[in-house]
Amino acid sequence: MPISLTSCSCRRRRRRWPQNTAVNLRSLVQSLSGAVPVGMEDLERRLTVAEEKLFAALMTATPDEALYQVRADADRISRRIAAR
Repeated sequence: MPISLTSCSCRRRRRRWPQNTAVNLRSLVQSLSGAVPVGMEDLERRLTVAEEKLFAALMTATPDEALYQVRADADRISRRIAAR
């Protein structure tokens, strides 16, 4: 069954994700200082998930025009560098 982006539970999750991500990162830090060895691949996967969620939130919160301007500037700089 598809999840509706306008559903009440989804809206609550959107508001709580920063706190959940912070809790998850703190848990990872604690696991690194524990006596039980941490699998590096598992750690990398968990950090990648956190990074992707943070990046997605930033992209969603940034106005389209600002994203367009950043990409246009990057293209202009890339062309200038390639022309050297």
